[in-house]
Amino acid sequence: MTLGTTDKLLVEVRNLLREQVRKESEDRDVADEDEDKKNEWKLAAAVIDRILFITFSTMFVGGMLIFGIVFAVVYIH
Repeated sequence: MTLGTTDKLLVEVRNLLREQVRKESEDRDVADEDEDKKNEWKLAAAVIDRILFITFSTMFVGGMLIFGIVFAVVYIH
């Protein structure tokens, strides 16, 4: 192997390594964006879950109070 061939090979290896690093960086950026979207959906789901929990709990407790009052008024008197 001559010095010129070795230099060409080293330049080619360097370029391949740079390309690999660039691709990994882009992949990491895409993965970070996907993770951000996933976290936004998780937050939205948690908010909706909490709202529905409060709504149905209020309806259940209110229904039980109404049932208890109606039962007491009808059957105790």
